[in-house]
Amino acid sequence: MKKPKIKKIGKYFLLSNKLLLTQLLLFSLLTIPLHASATPNAPILPQQKTITGTVSDELGPMLGVSIVVKGTTNGTTTDFDGNYSITVEGDNPVLIFTYIGYKAQKVTVGSQTTINVTMAADAENLEEVVVLGYTTRKKGEVTGSVSAIKSEELEKTSNQGFS
Repeated sequence: MKKPKIKKIGKYFLLSNKLLLTQLLLFSLLTIPLHASATPNAPILPQQKTITGTVSDELGPMLGVSIVVKGTTNGTTTDFDGNYSITVEGDNPVLIFTYIGYKAQKVTVGSQTTINVTMAADAENLEEVVVLGYTTRKKGEVTGSVSAIKSEELEKTSNQGFS
């Protein structure tokens, strides 16, 4: 096996040209900072976007529809014209639209920024509801007296003030 030629120049020793190029390359790689590298402990922030839209039923815009991001406490309600705006984050959030007497609607946001929803009445869950001054109860849950008067009975009365 042949030994590499060593030349003495001043107080430095150089091997062949190949070895010199290798040393120069390694020195460059070790001393040049890598600015494009990511910090290992940097938090990855979820991307936020604002979703807007209108909620309506067959009669028009709906006031007070609840909109919640599934799995969070982030929510809002619709205004007088049925409009809403909500900020969501995450990969694929789902919005849940709810209103008393209507079926809940679940909508996956995806790449959409405007989501308009038409609520459908839930006839199966509608029962007689008694309205009290401060809360609502189903007819069977009310303790006390409840009476019902048919409109025909009101029409038979002699008092003409009811019409």
